[in-house]
Amino acid sequence: MTSERTEPAERPDAILGRRLVRNEPDALGGVYDLLSPTVWSMARRAFPQAVAEDVVQDVFMQVWTRRHQFDESRGSLAAWVLRIARNRITDTIRAASARPQLYPYEVDLDARQPADGEPAPWEHAWLTERRQKLCQAIQGLNQTEQDVLWLAYFGYTQSEISKRLDVPLGTVKTRTRAGLRKLRERLGDQDLLG
Repeated sequence: MTSERTEPAERPDAILGRRLVRNEPDALGGVYDLLSPTVWSMARRAFPQAVAEDVVQDVFMQVWTRRHQFDESRGSLAAWVLRIARNRITDTIRAASARPQLYPYEVDLDARQPADGEPAPWEHAWLTERRQKLCQAIQGLNQTEQDVLWLAYFGYTQSEISKRLDVPLGTVKTRTRAGLRKLRERLGDQDLLG
């Protein structure tokens, strides 16, 4: 009786990562098809649709221009792309907050009626400030904790995060607990963690 050992199937993002680094035709398209829904979800939660579209485009432009920097031994392609997305979102938020006001005079925030499902202007401003504080606190965490928390924030279960980052489920749980504990310490009484 001989036991045959079968090799586990290779993850699609691992294959795409090597194809991308080798500059193979349609590799970027494959990466986009695989990961753009997640990147879109991240961007859309942070920005209105038009800005989110620009962010997604910028992310995949960076994936293409930085393809030679991807190193499979340091992590999965998905984690690498999502880190680029997270950084691009953070940069966009910072740039928006650094821009001078276009209208320096006082604006009646309640004058414009929001469309259905859209937050009122004052709510949007509060949410933007809250998001910025949370992003700054998350940036103070180590990279592995950041990756886990960003994926959890965007709706992935711990099992899905484990598969996506190619780490054991127990590791995901440990990183999540450690990251949330550190965030609570950094944010203090600010009610940003819901």
